[in-house]
Amino acid sequence: MLMVRNSVRLSALVAALALAGCGTAAGNGDCDPDVNQRGCVAIMNFRSTTQLFAGISVPPRHPGSSGGIAPGLGGIKVNDTSVGSKHDFEGPIQGQTVKVTCTVDGFGWTEMNPRVILQQEGVVPSANCDNATW
Repeated sequence: MLMVRNSVRLSALVAALALAGCGTAAGNGDCDPDVNQRGCVAIMNFRSTTQLFAGISVPPRHPGSSGGIAPGLGGIKVNDTSVGSKHDFEGPIQGQTVKVTCTVDGFGWTEMNPRVILQQEGVVPSANCDNATW
């Protein structure tokens, strides 16, 4: 027979697990891509499958909270954040090695983390730097 005391503990455990799942999933990596932090680069995956890119596992796209499609996110730290520094990111997409080099400009980390975008299926497997934030 289930005791009330155990039910309360079970309820607390369920509530704690539910709260742990709230908010935006950061995916795997060195940093939270949703938190503006100098040196953090967001890897945005618009593909329908998890991608191993830049050494981290980036979850697939998913339905957005306000409709449309939201990318899966992962975060990776870079050490050199100085203007003009270059950073290489690579990984396999559809059996092809995809590489992108991004150069830090004066906009990196001012309002958001710079982003590397993994393009959706239907186009040549590719990744690109979001020029609005680098």
